[in-house]
Amino acid sequence: MRAFLDYARRGVEALERPQLENSIEKNSGLHLAVQKALIAKGWTVNTQIGCSGYQIDLAVVDPRESERYLAGVECDGESYSSASSTRDRDRLRTAVLGQLGWKMLRVWSMDWWRNPVQVIENLHLALERLMEEEVTAPSVEVELVEEESPEELVETDSLESSVKGLPAYQEACLPEIPRVPHEIQSMDLLAKLKPLLMIEGPVTADYAIQRCVRSMGAKKVGARIRAHFETLIGVLDMQKSIHVEGEILWLSVDQKEAFEGFRTHTLDCPRDFKDVPYIELDNAILHELRRAFSLAEKELFQVVARQFGKLKVGKDIAETLQSRLARMKSKGVLKCQNETWSIWE
Repeated sequence: MRAFLDYARRGVEALERPQLENSIEKNSGLHLAVQKALIAKGWTVNTQIGCSGYQIDLAVVDPRESERYLAGVECDGESYSSASSTRDRDRLRTAVLGQLGWKMLRVWSMDWWRNPVQVIENLHLALERLMEEEVTAPSVEVELVEEESPEELVETDSLESSVKGLPAYQEACLPEIPRVPHEIQSMDLLAKLKPLLMIEGPVTADYAIQRCVRSMGAKKVGARIRAHFETLIGVLDMQKSIHVEGEILWLSVDQKEAFEGFRTHTLDCPRDFKDVPYIELDNAILHELRRAFSLAEKELFQVVARQFGKLKVGKDIAETLQSRLARMKSKGVLKCQNETWSIWE
């Protein structure tokens, strides 16, 4: 929490601290326990692989080729929480490692303490699936999946290969604030929104409020709390501490201008479809139409929904996508003929 608040106060200057603490950091008990359990399953596991600025906790050696790693495993222990900034976690783990073809797996401590046997079994099966896929990757680092998945979520193996090369959605860790929601001040909220938007941005205002309130221990967002948070978000927008455009929150105008594509579904960070910002829905629609040139409306709904982890297209999802298609058509981006959609040339 101290690091996040420091960043909120001093900006990028706070990121220039020496990395001494990282260089002397020891494995947490969780890391050691996971490593020991994987070794017992027959895997060769190395620790603290990568550069000192940000290291992967555990790297599983490919048994077919000992000079490369099959996957990397991260635990939400010391190294995860002590990364010098959330930007490190976001860009290094997703943009850089993802573009290099790394397979990232993660173990969450809450899942581990609840059922370590099941966590290791799931992790073991995930590694075996990677073996079966015969994925070839460089040699450094990678992210995991060990959460109970809602019924609507798509199993990893059933996702289309089209998601490869696209960034995966990740969930931010928010700092604790010693206040109740209705007493929170604008700078308190900014301390939460900065890491949220840095990793998860863009997000809808409703999602941001829900996440911040839940991180403070509240289970519901009442009308008074919602109005209070909406007022604070408006203040932060006027102060240019964040950027608000309609119902969408951005870390900055620069983030908005640089944003491309959309974040795909992962089992460790599932999103409700209603929480997906419209810009990602529009980009996913364009992505699928560029691949297929044209699609019947029902098929378009299905492939777009799958990108966000939904096997079934219910009424709410269909209505949301119909609204986006109508808007894109009115702007001259898409055209529709006989209920078949395509992009205007």
